[in-house]
Amino acid sequence: MKNLIHVKINEDEALEARRNLLTSEENLLETIKSVKKYFVLRNEELRLKIKFQKNIKEFGSSIKKIENSFPEMNDSPVLKKTRKVAEKQTIQDKSLETELNEIRDKLRAMSNR
Repeated sequence: MKNLIHVKINEDEALEARRNLLTSEENLLETIKSVKKYFVLRNEELRLKIKFQKNIKEFGSSIKKIENSFPEMNDSPVLKKTRKVAEKQTIQDKSLETELNEIRDKLRAMSNR
């Protein structure tokens, strides 16, 4: 047989213990409520993400349909000239950048001496 120990608690201590117990129960119920709300919101988020992905796919296919409905362009003389000008511009930009890098390298070499 177990030895039982009895502890005497006065009325104020009993009331305080009861309040603490009820407060703990209240906090637990609030936590459960918050967790349930989280899962509801999480499910809603997932549903919206799936809907968004579906809309993006539909949008992409709509763009492809529109692009396919455009007539194909032949290389017109104006288009060829525009491409040549753009190519020359990029070549000039690259050569300027190369020259600039060379000058910077020379300056660094001079300052290191």
